[in-house]
Amino acid sequence: MRRLVLLAIGAALLISPSAGAAPAGQDAQRSEILRASIKKSIGLLDRAQFKFERQATCSSCHNQVDPMVAASALRGHGVMLNPVVYDHQLAATVEVLKLRHNYMLGHEVGGGAEVVVAAMLAGLAEVGYGADQQTDDAVVYLLAKQGQKGAWNAVAVRTPNGESAFDVTARAVRAVDAYAPPSLRKEADEAIGRARTWLLATPAGPDSLSRAFRLQGLVWAKAPRGSIAAAARDVASAQNQDGGWSQKPGLASDAFSTGEGLIALHRSGVKTSDPVYRRGLDYLLRTQASDGSWHVTAHALPIQPPIDSGFPYGRDQWISSWATAYAVTAMGYAL
Repeated sequence: MRRLVLLAIGAALLISPSAGAAPAGQDAQRSEILRASIKKSIGLLDRAQFKFERQATCSSCHNQVDPMVAASALRGHGVMLNPVVYDHQLAATVEVLKLRHNYMLGHEVGGGAEVVVAAMLAGLAEVGYGADQQTDDAVVYLLAKQGQKGAWNAVAVRTPNGESAFDVTARAVRAVDAYAPPSLRKEADEAIGRARTWLLATPAGPDSLSRAFRLQGLVWAKAPRGSIAAAARDVASAQNQDGGWSQKPGLASDAFSTGEGLIALHRSGVKTSDPVYRRGLDYLLRTQASDGSWHVTAHALPIQPPIDSGFPYGRDQWISSWATAYAVTAMGYAL
C-alpha cells in the first residue's frame, strides 16, 4: 500500500515541474546553504584522492572518478575548486585506461574488466574529455563484451555496486555513445539499441542502484520519453519518509543511495525544484557530518587489501567517500 501511495505522489510531482516552486529569495538562500555544505565536502574529497592514488593501481569510482564528476558539476557555481586535484583525477583515469590497453585488446578479464572500463569512460564523458586512442580501444573492448541479450554483466560484486547488470549497462551505453569512433558508429548504435531493448524489457530490482541506473540507462540509450518518465516515477516511489533512499528494502536511508537517486532523477529531466528532489537535498543537509562527510556502512565483503585514504570511518571509508561524491554532485546540480 505504501509503495502505491508513494508511486501516485511521485507521479503527480514529476508530471508538474513547477510544483512546490519556492520564491526566488528562498532559492538564493538555499543555494548558499548548499554551497557552504559543498565547500566542506570537496576539500575532504580532494585530500583523500591524493592519498588513495599514491597507494592504488586502479582508478576507483569512490576516490577518483565520481569525485571528478562532482567537481565538474560545481564549475561555474561559485565554489572554489583546486584545479591541480581535478587535473590529477582526470590524468589518473586516463592513465589507467592506458595501463589496461593490452588486456582490453585481448578481451581478457582483469581487475574488474568491463565494470571498471565502463565506469571510467562514462566518468570521462561526464566531464567532457575528448576522444583519443585510449577511448577508441575502450569502446572496441566494450562492444566485444556486450551480452547477447543486450546487457553488460557485472563481473565483480562489491555491495551495493555490481549487484545487477543495470549499472554496468547504463555506463557502457554512455561510454559507447560518447566515444565510438566514426568507423564504429553503426556498430555502436546497434549495441545501444540492443541495450535499450533490454532496459525497456527488464524491470529493476528492489534495490535503489537498479532503479537509479535503469533510469540513467534509458536516458543515455534514448528510450521513449514515456518510458523514462515511468522509470523516474519508480525511483521517486522508493523515497523514504525522511527524504532519503535506502540501498535495499528494510535498510535505513543513506547518502549513497540518496545521492545516486537524485543524480538519476536530474539526468532524466526532473527539476531540482521538484519536491521529491528538495526532500532528498534536505535529507543530505540534515545528515552531513561537521567535517563535510557522510558516513555509510560498508556491506561488501573485504575482497581487496584496505587502502587508507585518510577519509573518515575506517573500513567504511570507501563507500562513505563515494556517498560524499554523490551527495556533492546532487547538491551541485541544485546551485
